[in-house]
Amino acid sequence: MVNIGIDFDGVIADTWKIKVYLARKYFGMDLDPKNASKQRMLNQGVSPEVYDQIFRRIMTSSKRYLVEPVPFSKDIINTLHWGNKIYIITSRHDDEINYIDDWLNHVGIKYHKIINTSDTSKNDACLKNQIRIFLDDDLYKLEEIRNDHIRLFLLRQPYNEDVEIKDKRITSVRDWREFYEKAKHLL
Repeated sequence: MVNIGIDFDGVIADTWKIKVYLARKYFGMDLDPKNASKQRMLNQGVSPEVYDQIFRRIMTSSKRYLVEPVPFSKDIINTLHWGNKIYIITSRHDDEINYIDDWLNHVGIKYHKIINTSDTSKNDACLKNQIRIFLDDDLYKLEEIRNDHIRLFLLRQPYNEDVEIKDKRITSVRDWREFYEKAKHLL
């Protein structure tokens, strides 16, 4: 049995598409999908408060049901769930965890635990839960993980496809199918 950590936004939930929509509708921002990452939005002058408001509108309202799973995430997570432990490791706030749980159940994704890292690091969460495989779409978050026993994977999305990986511990994957092909040999 292997403990597998998976980020939520952009990795399981295809939130970047609705983030672009909500930024336009509620904040008048013409957001290119390539600039839909948190860091790029902050670099464009979006305040952290506005960024948090966009995300809260997604998951704390009925709009969360408009969010689709990232292609192939559901089937592969449910396959990995058999014989392994799936930990959803997210930087969301405590009051959003129930909404994430609701969405995961709504779309039929199986997991063992949701871990909130809004007040700690993903590195600490991985160490505490003995994570051996971790998938995220944020290179910075992966680079923070300092345990050489964790295999790190960066899921490519439009907003991170031009990011250069310099850390040899991190493997880039185009999609969930490629992640599964590389990770199944580690199980």
